[in-house]
Amino acid sequence: MKKLLKFAAGLLAASALLVSCASTESAKKGSTAAGTGIPHPRSYEIDPADLNAPVSMDYNQYGPNYQGVADFYKPFLKADKPQAGDTVKIKMKVTADIEIPGLAYFIIDNSPAASYWTVISEDNYIENIKPGEYVEVEKEVVLTAGSKGGFQLVFAYDGADHGQDQFAKAGAPSKLSFEKFGNTTNTIAEAEAYAAANGEVIAPKGPQTYNIAIEKVAAFFQLETNHPWVDGVQDMSQISNYQGVAHFATEFGEDLPKAGDTIHATWHATSDVDIKKLHIRVIENSAAVNWWGELSEGGGTGYVLIEDVKANEPFNASVDIPLIQDAQEEISFCIWADVGDVEQPATIIMARD
Repeated sequence: MKKLLKFAAGLLAASALLVSCASTESAKKGSTAAGTGIPHPRSYEIDPADLNAPVSMDYNQYGPNYQGVADFYKPFLKADKPQAGDTVKIKMKVTADIEIPGLAYFIIDNSPAASYWTVISEDNYIENIKPGEYVEVEKEVVLTAGSKGGFQLVFAYDGADHGQDQFAKAGAPSKLSFEKFGNTTNTIAEAEAYAAANGEVIAPKGPQTYNIAIEKVAAFFQLETNHPWVDGVQDMSQISNYQGVAHFATEFGEDLPKAGDTIHATWHATSDVDIKKLHIRVIENSAAVNWWGELSEGGGTGYVLIEDVKANEPFNASVDIPLIQDAQEEISFCIWADVGDVEQPATIIMARD
């Protein structure tokens, strides 16, 4: 099991959705919360009931298995990220709507900084879950790695990894439900209490400008042939444009840019072909926005990044892109050239002059 279902599925969806790139109307930022005053190693407690939602166990063809996630990072733990060596007590009363012979559970970091899938705890198991019958779990684990920007409790069954092949198979998706059993540690509340006790005032930040050098986040960039989608099928006889995506969420800390912020994008690079005009927009390609969200505006043409790029000659591009939507889980540049502005796919690499 290498990646979450929602992320792995999104990789497939992304290629289909890239058609929106041209047809739809480095500054690092640390935590804005004060410290909690609690030294590490420390202890945390988590209870999925505190998230007030069932966990959907959906089929993951990349496993293959059924899996679901309870995300504790943003609502509870972002102000004091758990570190390697910290202890986490998992307390839960869990049941399912089908019989599950063996349910694995473990902690991951699914943030971009952790490559969307880093296991940070040992594996644990619950056997013989019966529909409507709650099982009480109280388990302490010691983290093998720290959180870089995510903290999720993952549940899985019917897999051939995590030792799940020892159990009979449930063979169907399900929903896990929880009753209150523990008290999830709230480091956001801890940070606020610590700041108040020490006379600290956390001033709200106004709009920010972030400087992103595209060659640093994508030293090799490919403008690939993009074919139009008609009724869910690509028409390979036509070309919409030539485009590519450069992800840059890892340039930030735990807080991604918001509406009102500006991305100042620069690019010092070299193309292997002439390009009359390059366009750019800022997008989000994550499950939080159903795999495609426009974070900037600029109409169907986006923003013009640069004109008259000459083959094998270094160029310097620069553009300010205001954001009109918050980035939730991911942020990327979508860069493209229209048909007629470039004759073929282009390879653009960091200039070495």
